[in-house]
Amino acid sequence: MTHILETKAITKRFGGLVAVDSVDLQVSKGEIRGLIGPNGSGKSTLLNLISGVYPLDGGDIFLNGESVSKLSPHERAEKGIARTFQNNRLFPSLSILDNIMVGMHARTKSELHHTLFRHKMTKLEEESCRKKALDIMKFVGLKRGADYTAGALPHGERRLLEIARGLALEPQIILLDEPATGMNPAEKEWMIELTRNIRNTGITVILIEHNMRVVMEVCDRITVLNFGRKIAEGNPQEIQTNPEVIEAYLGEEEPEDVIAG
Repeated sequence: MTHILETKAITKRFGGLVAVDSVDLQVSKGEIRGLIGPNGSGKSTLLNLISGVYPLDGGDIFLNGESVSKLSPHERAEKGIARTFQNNRLFPSLSILDNIMVGMHARTKSELHHTLFRHKMTKLEEESCRKKALDIMKFVGLKRGADYTAGALPHGERRLLEIARGLALEPQIILLDEPATGMNPAEKEWMIELTRNIRNTGITVILIEHNMRVVMEVCDRITVLNFGRKIAEGNPQEIQTNPEVIEAYLGEEEPEDVIAG
């Protein structure tokens, strides 16, 4: 399989702390890759490096064989890297529809003077974006009205809305940072199905998740971090039985009960 994403010895330091320590990662196109490890192991920092939120202190990042390490976050988004966060970063005063349409800005073509004078192209583009946003709402399972205020949504639906906004970018790869956190059991089941559905559309997924049952059930391969270093990689069965992973992370608890903060 073709590697859509590759990191080579990427490193991030915060003062004397090495948060990500020379991590190599190869993610195949169309894969669901899990990223797990104890609290403070560097998982979210790794996603922040890939998406450009943090600059690298060493190494390189490649998307489809092209280095993106020097690109800004919005330039990486234009290249097709979408990102969600542990804490929702929605616009609470805007509607569900408007929040999703914000995610389409990198794919729209209308210029400022077109918008100011209500150019015909702008109107057509707005209609197209609205239709796409409604389709994405349905795809992720948001059943409330498009004009419903985002800030009034319960937690689980806010998580879905953030994923919807990421999908609005029409990404090649989406980085999901703990999407099922705080969801009830039924919502977690839907998150498993949704993640698979995202992959089935051709989008590659990298997933950080607290709930180990979700990780083991949905991921094709899993990368394990500890103290910023990659300590193991493999399919779910290999990870569950890896002695180093058990010692560092899984312990003696049942996998579905382990928290991977």
